[in-house]
Amino acid sequence: MNDSRTTGSAREVLRGWLGDQPSIDSLSDEQAERLHEELRQANRRHAERLRSVAEDSLAHIPALLRPGVRKILGV
Repeated sequence: MNDSRTTGSAREVLRGWLGDQPSIDSLSDEQAERLHEELRQANRRHAERLRSVAEDSLAHIPALLRPGVRKILGV
């Protein structure tokens, strides 16, 4: 994930994620960095959880079909 929403300064990344919110400019550099890092970690946890749930859901699919379903789902 290397696009304009994930590269650049913390404020630029926050604007990519949250839009051009005036409140972003009111944050100190330290606060902007911390918010950026917290959102990155939350994003990472969310993605990991989605992968985990997708993998768990495959248990309901017959074993012979799972490789094809994984390929279709990109899991």
